[in-house]
Amino acid sequence: MSTAIGKQTTNVNVSPSIPASRRKTQPLGLNAKRVISKRYSLKDAKGRPIEEWPDIVRRVVGHVSAAEKDPQKRDEFFATMSEVMLAREFVPNTPCLVNAGKANGQLAACFVLDVPDSITGIMDHAKAAATIHQTGGGTGMTYEFLRPAGALVGSTRGVASGPVSFMNIVNQVTDVVKQGGVRRGANMGMMRVTHPDVLRFIHAKNDQHSMTNFNISVNVTDRFLKAVDNNEWFQLEFNGESWTDPIYDPVTDGDYVLYRREDGSTVTFPDKHSFASKDLSHCTIEEPPRPGMVYARDIWNRIVASAHKYAEPGRATPAANSFSISQTRAIWVRSIWPNSMTRINAWIGVVCVM
Repeated sequence: MSTAIGKQTTNVNVSPSIPASRRKTQPLGLNAKRVISKRYSLKDAKGRPIEEWPDIVRRVVGHVSAAEKDPQKRDEFFATMSEVMLAREFVPNTPCLVNAGKANGQLAACFVLDVPDSITGIMDHAKAAATIHQTGGGTGMTYEFLRPAGALVGSTRGVASGPVSFMNIVNQVTDVVKQGGVRRGANMGMMRVTHPDVLRFIHAKNDQHSMTNFNISVNVTDRFLKAVDNNEWFQLEFNGESWTDPIYDPVTDGDYVLYRREDGSTVTFPDKHSFASKDLSHCTIEEPPRPGMVYARDIWNRIVASAHKYAEPGRATPAANSFSISQTRAIWVRSIWPNSMTRINAWIGVVCVM
């Protein structure tokens, strides 16, 4: 008997019955049955579940086994993998459980998207994110290649609104597209610490209602961390060139300056409220040596203070100055190539990356 996928019923592939399992399996608990029924089972026209766990295993393994061209190996895979999944020693990701056997067949959970520095590219990126979320996937992207707020836009002779404003567009798109009818979309937004809008990015979620469909992380570099250790000022840049305009600070709503206490230590502001409520009368204001610079330790302290108070932003793995693998997936801070994807599965309680 071959496990080749046969005729389709309501766009769902049909597979042969599962052989009797030789493994000991624990019965599903009440909550597990509810989750399977609500999230993973196929539904009829009235939204009622039509599958139990063995049916889902049969559908998923049958779909995946079709990739094996040798009928004997296909049957072996189907029998072995069915036993493993019935025993719940291995459980694939949500898109695999939900989409296997369907017409779209989208089994990947995490995608990394490129964000080009053009209005067309940004909107294509938002469209791609919406499509991925609709099929149950999540997206990760870096916005460091978008020009900073206030930069000249050559095609229109206007000024750019900056990466954070475009992240809000993606956030709104995500908000209205429910992932595969199962869950809300998830995005991982990143920005390199060298970007002139890094302070806008660090404090973008301090109000607790902006970009609720994003996790954000700052991608730090070795050069930045050395500047932190050495208590140095740090030059921000864009497109490989030093930024020569003053850096906007959303906490003070003005140009970036450093507040230094009498003992030489600096004052850290995790948010606007902290700045407004602190007594700064005994502090001296220290301006950057030149426009486009920030004090590295202050930026680091803001990342830490904001993360402690609001749980964001995260700090991504250090990347060398010329390192181009700069984006991550929505739920695991691991850098991978743009326009690529990963699958996450549970293997005996351990998350594995495939």
